[in-house]
Amino acid sequence: MNAGADQRRSLALIAGNSGWNLLAFLLGIAANLVALPFVIRHIGISQFGICGLLLALATPLTLIGTTLGLSTAQALARLRSQSDARAVTDFCATITAIGLVVVGVTGIALALIAPLIARALYPGYQPVMHSIGLISATMACGWIAQQLSLLMQGVHVAAQAYRRIATINGFGAVAAPLLIFVIVSAMPDVEGYILALALGYGLITLFWLMSTASSFRWSLVRPRVHRVATRSIAVFTGWQTLGQIAANVANQIDRYLLGAWVGPNAVGYYNVSQRLQEVSYIGVLKAGEALFPQFSISSAESVERQAKLFFRASWMVNLVAAMLMAPLLPWAHSLLSVWVGSASAQYAAPVLQVLTVGGLFSCAGWVFSLYALGIAKARYTAMLSISGAFITALASAFLIHRFGMRAAGVGGVIGMFVNLAPMLWLIRRHFGQIAGLGRVCVAVLLPVCTALAVAGGLAAIGVPTQNSWPRVIIGYFATSIAVMAAVVLLTALTRQGQDSLSDLRRLLRMPFAWVADVILTG
Repeated sequence: MNAGADQRRSLALIAGNSGWNLLAFLLGIAANLVALPFVIRHIGISQFGICGLLLALATPLTLIGTTLGLSTAQALARLRSQSDARAVTDFCATITAIGLVVVGVTGIALALIAPLIARALYPGYQPVMHSIGLISATMACGWIAQQLSLLMQGVHVAAQAYRRIATINGFGAVAAPLLIFVIVSAMPDVEGYILALALGYGLITLFWLMSTASSFRWSLVRPRVHRVATRSIAVFTGWQTLGQIAANVANQIDRYLLGAWVGPNAVGYYNVSQRLQEVSYIGVLKAGEALFPQFSISSAESVERQAKLFFRASWMVNLVAAMLMAPLLPWAHSLLSVWVGSASAQYAAPVLQVLTVGGLFSCAGWVFSLYALGIAKARYTAMLSISGAFITALASAFLIHRFGMRAAGVGGVIGMFVNLAPMLWLIRRHFGQIAGLGRVCVAVLLPVCTALAVAGGLAAIGVPTQNSWPRVIIGYFATSIAVMAAVVLLTALTRQGQDSLSDLRRLLRMPFAWVADVILTG
């Protein structure tokens, strides 16, 4: 009885935290929908592509802030659950010292080296090369602010303060587009857009600092390196750094190759497609992020308890992925037409469909990545990232060199699809007899494969192109419901899926229970 009550409380906590994450994500969607077409109209698709190439030089380095933030969240969630105040203080002092040094040195290096790399990789893009030094310095300042915000966000994640996280991200989602509108209107060029992005990161960092100082003052301690904490950080970040480097290079490889072999317009169209795919993909990541501290806290429990949480969470997150991402396949052209215009949609829609398939395969392993990080098995995710990046880089280089824009994103799909086999092997190896093949397939593969079958079938049949937001939204929502119905039906036919369906029924009842509670207590 107590175990059941604990599971219900955990489910409610995870659902509530995921809800706040999704709220912040929805605000981010609104910001992207408004800001990106504005930027393209003012600076043009070619300069937008050049911005993407320059930002692609800094993007792989976000592994620093991401890794430090994850290390902070994992360690503090575990240490706070053990009520070890001294260890918490030592860790905060150490991670602050390491973060300030590493982020500062890397930011300066980025400002100095980025112009050299840009001139070497893209010698034909002379219009912005005269100001590449200023652009790189501005980009580096924005990058430093972004990494510091990721570090402070790790403290909030460890404390499971998802309402606060959603609030800060909401402020950022409103402030960043306003800066873009004002600055790009006055400076409609590469310099203006990069400056607007950098100031946006700086403002969000200020929000994180204010929140940390007001609610998590215990984390603001004098920077100092402690041996035990340093060893813990090194073990976690060592594998994470390898994995993040591989993943970031794989994510950027198509931009590099398109910029070198096709041209800035191709990069611009690719950026448009990726930005829209990222909207749904990040929504899935936000829905699952709340699991990370839970996995860290439960790492001391039995493998059986961990497995139960893992498999039920995997099915639920993959269902969310199926509902959010799969409708992009049949509605790619309509979405892009009403968002950035039919001319851009003609080139960007096929790329968006390819990226969507790759994103769904990637989502299949998202919960396993969170679980591996939560139990400090970062080597699992590192091995998967390295193997996937290697295959992606080889496939992308061959295909884009031969087929150009038509092959954009295909290498990533190949890498993620091939990576499914070692991921499934790692799951079964880690959980042993608990992870039967049927249980793994239902939780990890069934939602994604069903979504691809339903949405891919609609795309193959062809849906009429819509030219208004209401019609596109209605069609997208209807496709999402159809995908959900198909996944639920197939899951109900399996013996292993009963727990997942039970969780889904509880989640669907939660909003009604909340409304009833408000009415009765009001």
